[in-house]
Amino acid sequence: MQLQLIDQPACCLAEYGMIPISFVVSERLEVVPAGCGLGGWDLRRHVVEPSYVKDYDRVPGCRPIEWADRWDLGKWWFAAAFAEGRRVGGAAVALDAREVEGPAAPANAVLLWDLRIHPDRRR
Repeated sequence: MQLQLIDQPACCLAEYGMIPISFVVSERLEVVPAGCGLGGWDLRRHVVEPSYVKDYDRVPGCRPIEWADRWDLGKWWFAAAFAEGRRVGGAAVALDAREVEGPAAPANAVLLWDLRIHPDRRR
């Protein structure tokens, strides 16, 4: 199977938003210093009880079709991923992080705002 990644304009955000972003939170990772901080970092897994579903699209104003009400999407890049002619994912990148984060963000920073992978394609 070949994956095709294509640029898309903001007017395609309704289709982009058809890929669910929700996921089940069943564990969390804790970043801890290794060797008193001199040996890098380790990740410790912790089970989350009870597990729960996180869905950013349920937060008011956070669905892709609502982004234009909050930001100038002319400063964003959107991509769609297709496999065998079917949309299986996408990404949204703010090309100027200050657009989302405000003036405290570095002037030359970009921000990966949204990443979606169809549940059938997640591993």
